[in-house]
Amino acid sequence: MRIALRKSGGRGEYELAGRQGEVGTDALLDRGLRFELTPEITIDGHSSVQRKHGKTRIRLDSQKYSHAYIPLAGALLLPKPRRELRETGTDPDFLHDGKYSVTDIDVDVVKVTDTEATLRPTVLWLGNAAGLSRPENVAHRMARVQAAWAAAKSQESPLAELLRAHEEATLEGDHKEIRKAAAALQERLGASGDPLPQLTVEMGLEADEEDVVSGSVAVATPLAADEEEIDPADAARRAVSRWRKSVVRTAAGRAFSQKVRVAYEFRCALSGEVLPKLPNTTSPGVDGAHILPWARYELNTVSNGICLNKLCHWAFDAGVLRIDHDASSDRYVVSIPDAVRHEGSAAELSLDYFDALQGPIPVERLPSDRRLWPSPTYLERLNSELFG
Repeated sequence: MRIALRKSGGRGEYELAGRQGEVGTDALLDRGLRFELTPEITIDGHSSVQRKHGKTRIRLDSQKYSHAYIPLAGALLLPKPRRELRETGTDPDFLHDGKYSVTDIDVDVVKVTDTEATLRPTVLWLGNAAGLSRPENVAHRMARVQAAWAAAKSQESPLAELLRAHEEATLEGDHKEIRKAAAALQERLGASGDPLPQLTVEMGLEADEEDVVSGSVAVATPLAADEEEIDPADAARRAVSRWRKSVVRTAAGRAFSQKVRVAYEFRCALSGEVLPKLPNTTSPGVDGAHILPWARYELNTVSNGICLNKLCHWAFDAGVLRIDHDASSDRYVVSIPDAVRHEGSAAELSLDYFDALQGPIPVERLPSDRRLWPSPTYLERLNSELFG
């Protein structure tokens, strides 16, 4: 499903189109819209879906609010977009204030009630009057913004103060304050274009690989309205999986991974294999896997991690394997969700290896210091988001 800017008069109107599984736009009519950036950050769109001339249009509750593209661009620290596509110009390097429009917003349906519909933006499509287009992955960019927020907590500087103000405005969902805070950061950095690469460096975070490509233009285009046929529950698992893997690489992140490996003595908690780095290998065969990678969960504490071999790490991130804490026995239990077993059978995915891992995790595979065991709270939160 997506929100699209359609030419209509001078400025254009925003139309909701497509469907997601059995959920079509009719199911969202007369519902107020909310936009979920992460499982814990939701911005009230102060708008609703209305029918006009046979089309599902998005109408603001009041002119004091902005259409979704403004607070979303601000929360993601993008330069300020322009609504009038025809006035954006034709420069290939268009990610500058007023030089581009958000032409489409790909969204997943999270939840629909009698009065509200929560949508999860997945991709913002940015374009200009020349027809040039590029996608901005929301989960990936939001992870980088949250990493900057986390870094600001331990720093005292004008830039850190502005980041804290931006975080507060985003969490409160105030449309005007979000845009104002984003503009203040951009001004402080002196950035004429995308401020995030420079902000990443200023806050001591590792530059993203995409940052080295300046002014690149995507040849891809948004999906046609009838191409998105994903069940809402599947979309939710997919999005949470993306967020969990969208970890910004920092020195603290690398230190976290090493601390987890050491705490587990380089042993995969699920398979029991010991796979340390050898003198002639570039890396160990186990990873320090995050449970919750989001910055607001103190992501670099060992109790927010578990040591897994490469295959188990993939399965854990993808939701093929689930880990629960059984409070009655004080044991961690591994299982394969029924939905995954059904999907795996249809896709001819071999589950034999993972079947053998099911059941309680032996205590001897956990860190000797109980304080470093996986947090039951973090696991419960992950499972509620990933599996409902």
